Amino acid sequence: MQKHLKRAPTFEQVEAMTSLINAPNRTRTPPFPGGKVAEVQGDWIKL
Repeated sequence: MQKHLKRAPTFEQVEAMTSLINAPNRTRTPPFPGGKVAEVQGDWIKL
């Protein structure tokens, strides 16, 4: 995550990302700073 964000993620942002591990396909996080979102795509979480 830190490679793709301009600053270190907050605890809440890390929690949102890890909640996607068991989430259904196409589930998204709220936007991170800079407008990026993480989304479940099949077996992958893409940022």
